[in-house]
Amino acid sequence: MTGQPAPRFTVVRMREGYDIRQVDEFLGQVSAALEFDPPLMRADDVESQRFRPVRLRSAYEMGEVDDHLDSLAAELRRREPVELPPRAEPGPGVVTEPPRTVWPFLLALLVLVVAVVAAFLLG
Repeated sequence: MTGQPAPRFTVVRMREGYDIRQVDEFLGQVSAALEFDPPLMRADDVESQRFRPVRLRSAYEMGEVDDHLDSLAAELRRREPVELPPRAEPGPGVVTEPPRTVWPFLLALLVLVVAVVAAFLLG
């Protein structure tokens, strides 16, 4: 993607299209993300992007923008790092740390409060 010219989209008027400023800004972000390896953006970020449709002013043709976003998402997906498999659960006989709870802390706090109140009332 690096070094390729910015895409040119058909500008439509008086019919629905994508807000030019929003599209250009987002494509700038994608272009910057693609400069890194792995990219700083995921394919899901491109696929979930939504632009405000406009009708009464100049806008980009929606189908062309959508097709270009699909190709960008495919490029990002191709360059995404391979995720490590999830950690396997420990086998039988393996000692794991028990889950921590707040109950001992709360009990100690209660004992401390009772001791302070008792000292105040008796002293």
